[in-house]
Amino acid sequence: MKIIAHSVGNLKEARNALKKGVDFIEVDVSKRIFLPKFVVQHSAIKGILGVGPILASLFIPSVRDRLFLDLKRATFSLSFAGKFAHLLSTFKVKGVRICGLNWPVISQLCEGNNLLPFYTLRTKEHVEKIKKILPSLKNPAGFSVYYELINKQFIEKFKDDQTQVWAWTVNDLPTANQLAKLGVDGIISDKWENLLKLH
Repeated sequence: MKIIAHSVGNLKEARNALKKGVDFIEVDVSKRIFLPKFVVQHSAIKGILGVGPILASLFIPSVRDRLFLDLKRATFSLSFAGKFAHLLSTFKVKGVRICGLNWPVISQLCEGNNLLPFYTLRTKEHVEKIKKILPSLKNPAGFSVYYELINKQFIEKFKDDQTQVWAWTVNDLPTANQLAKLGVDGIISDKWENLLKLH
């Protein structure tokens, strides 16, 4: 069971979480409205305004390969994918897991940049919709799923040897243990230190 630290806001916090034993760091990513800068988003409004650490500050070798980048829907524009791909290329970021609700953009980014797509599923409607359009997307490395959507039937449908299921946001051990028994591969948590004992 992988533990993914959520709500990590800067390089110091990321290093600390990795040192303590988490497997990945989830970072919410926004793009500044008027500038070609991507930031670590602390809230939707602040992220869009560009308030937050510059994302590239996390792209050091000991951290960047363990990032799980959640691209927020509010940031998408016609030029988003190209600018984001350029940033990743500049910093030689490859093999990183990327998730988001705009599945075609996630697919496009990952297809051309050696990245691993995790398609975000927040509602039952998302689950039904992705069943229909999945054949048109790059094969998923996994799904980032709101934990209440996950049951035995969901695991049977979406998880296999090549495709992982990561659940969010889980902050208590009983729920995490229940998901582990179902076969979930990763838990995304704000209270990640409490969940490290699941390792």
